[in-house]
Amino acid sequence: MFAKLGWISAVALFLSYFFMSIMFPTIFSLGIFGLGSRAKKASSFIVMAIMGGAIMPKLMGHIADKTDISRGFIVPIVCFVLVAIYGFNWAKLSKAESLNPSIKISGH
Repeated sequence: MFAKLGWISAVALFLSYFFMSIMFPTIFSLGIFGLGSRAKKASSFIVMAIMGGAIMPKLMGHIADKTDISRGFIVPIVCFVLVAIYGFNWAKLSKAESLNPSIKISGH
C-alpha cells in the first residue's frame, strides 16, 4: 500500500513539475549534439517523441482508474528513470570528446 503523505506529496509533485521545465531543451540539445548534417532529421524525431506526452497521461489515467492515483504515478516514474539513464549515459552514447577524460585533445 502506498503512503498517503498529504502536503509532502503535493510539494514533491509541484517541485517535480518545476524541474521538468528544463528537461525538453536539455534533452533536445543533447540529442542533436555533434550530429552535423543529421541534426535536422534527429531533431524531427525528438519533436515527434512529444507524442509520448499525449499517450502517457492516458496510460496513467487508465492505471489510476483501475487502481488508484498513487499507483498511476508509476508511469511518470518509469519515464523519469529512462530519461535519467539516458542522461547518465549520454557521454558514452554520444562519444563526446569534451566529456570523455580518456580521450586526449591535442588542439586544433
